[in-house]
Amino acid sequence: MEDVTRTKYFNQIFKPIISISKFVGLTFISGNHISEKDKILKLYSILRLVYQLILGMTLTTASMSVIYLNNSGIGKDEDIHLFQMQITNLTAVINLFVTQFKTKNNVEDVLRRMLLLDKLLKTDDATYINNARFIKKLIITFMPLVMLFTLLDFVTYASDYVSLLYTIAIDFSIIIHLIFVMQYVSFIYLIRERLKLLNSYILTPKIINKNSRRILYSDLGIININTDTNLYKLLLSDELSDSTDEQINSETNFGTMVNSFDAYRLKLHFQLLRVAQEVLCDISSSINIIYGFQVLLLFVMLFTEPTCNLYYVILHIATGSNLNKETSINVLVTAPLWVSFYFFIILFVTGLCNLTSNEAKRTGILLQRLQLIPELQTSTLNEVQHFLHQVSHRKIKFTAWDIFTIDLKLLGSIVGTITTLLVILIQFNKIV
Repeated sequence: MEDVTRTKYFNQIFKPIISISKFVGLTFISGNHISEKDKILKLYSILRLVYQLILGMTLTTASMSVIYLNNSGIGKDEDIHLFQMQITNLTAVINLFVTQFKTKNNVEDVLRRMLLLDKLLKTDDATYINNARFIKKLIITFMPLVMLFTLLDFVTYASDYVSLLYTIAIDFSIIIHLIFVMQYVSFIYLIRERLKLLNSYILTPKIINKNSRRILYSDLGIININTDTNLYKLLLSDELSDSTDEQINSETNFGTMVNSFDAYRLKLHFQLLRVAQEVLCDISSSINIIYGFQVLLLFVMLFTEPTCNLYYVILHIATGSNLNKETSINVLVTAPLWVSFYFFIILFVTGLCNLTSNEAKRTGILLQRLQLIPELQTSTLNEVQHFLHQVSHRKIKFTAWDIFTIDLKLLGSIVGTITTLLVILIQFNKIV
């Protein structure tokens, strides 16, 4: 695949996210490295910055106005809702400006390195198509949900102009966070797909067919003798052996070893995989640097929002006070829906990061299994050991500003902390 084709695929992958990001001022790619005809002019950059300033000032003004009107006795919002709005609004506005001044040039450098990595790994069309489908599914899944919940907020809660300001301030801030989530997980998914491709090149058909004990090892689950997958067929014959895949796949007697096996080119193969793994580690570290602080703000919001909503529900159900029609809908419908949505986002982000980290760990497992093949040349075995040493010291994980690691353990910690905090609040206020 030519470089022009790869850049075209990247343009198609990120085009939906870029379009939505422009709406809230979270544009993270200028576009000039993806398509020459889409170069962003200096005037457009200035206009985008002005738009972000206006948007941030509007959200902040709306939030401050709601607090002032409630303190003056005009508004009727509860204190728990005001606190919830302040946290969500503040984290969204900070995220907005940090993304503007921090991410664009760094993200373009990440994409440039990923394009070079795809050239090294010979990433196929199917991988790019899967990347594009994943981003489209993200938009189709998240955006209608948040729009539906926002519309429900306007219908059930915005009964006066103060409540309308409150709804605008908090719901638009949530949309900013949601679009950031789609940006972040898109890069995580790209990294995961390339890790899967790298791992598919470790136990290749040629290495498996070289092993005379492959049937026993396959029964034990150490290697896989299936050579029909598309990823396996993508291996370059000039990097491994002069024997073609057709020659190897035509072997019907599994007791016959492939004689025309080039140990030097196999060593070169693993050296290339080491380079690819190192580049993936660098890209993952760059993602942590670029998005670490914004991810921290995101999880502050994802912790505050469900906690406040759950406390609001428990408070009104336990006391049974002020349960008019509007409050009943908020307590029984709107708040539980938002809580479910927040936990779904937490599960999705932590789950995808966890899967990506596990795929990186799988590289070490495959290399350990590869050492069990006795027919490997000494030079190849040494290269595998070097590769294994590199993997053990260069781990891929995703963090929130190096404060905590983003994986499924974080989901359990958040649920436990929210539960503990709710119990303390209930006992402190003697609700039940």
